[in-house]
Amino acid sequence: MLFFDLMKGLAEIEKMKQAYELQIKKAMKVGIIEALRQVTISTPVDTGRARWGWFLSIKTPSGEIPPEGKYKAPKVTDKIQSISGNFTIKDTLYLTNNVPYVPDLNKGSSRQAPARFVEKSAAIAQQAVYRWLKQPNTFSESAKEFGSDIR
Repeated sequence: MLFFDLMKGLAEIEKMKQAYELQIKKAMKVGIIEALRQVTISTPVDTGRARWGWFLSIKTPSGEIPPEGKYKAPKVTDKIQSISGNFTIKDTLYLTNNVPYVPDLNKGSSRQAPARFVEKSAAIAQQAVYRWLKQPNTFSESAKEFGSDIR
C-alpha cells in the first residue's frame, strides 16, 4: 500500500514537472518574440538592412549578416520559425544583429531611434514575460495538458 501511494505521488510530481517545464518554455517564447518585435520596430531604417539583420537562434548566436542592399520590412512571424518549438528549457535563445553599424545606431547615431533602443526593447520584453506569468491560471492550464489537476 505504501509503495503504491509513493509511486502515485512520483507520477504526480512528474506531471507537475512537465507542466512547469511547459510554462517555462512558453515564457521563453513570449520573451524572445516580444524582444524581436520590439527591437525590429525600434531599429532605425535607411535601407532596411539593420532592421532585417535581427536573427533568432538556439544554443549559439547567429552569424548571419544580410548583404548590403535595400530591404522591405521583415515579417517577424517568418523570423520566429527558426526557433518555433525547437528548443528546451535548458537551451539559450539568442537574438543577434551582426550588421556592422548597429552598435552605432544603438549608441544614438540616428535621430530615428533613441540611444539604447536594444536595451529598452529587452526591458519591454521582460515586462511582457512578467505580465504573461501573472495571468490567472497560466500554470493550471499547462497542468491540465498533462492530466493533472494542480491548483
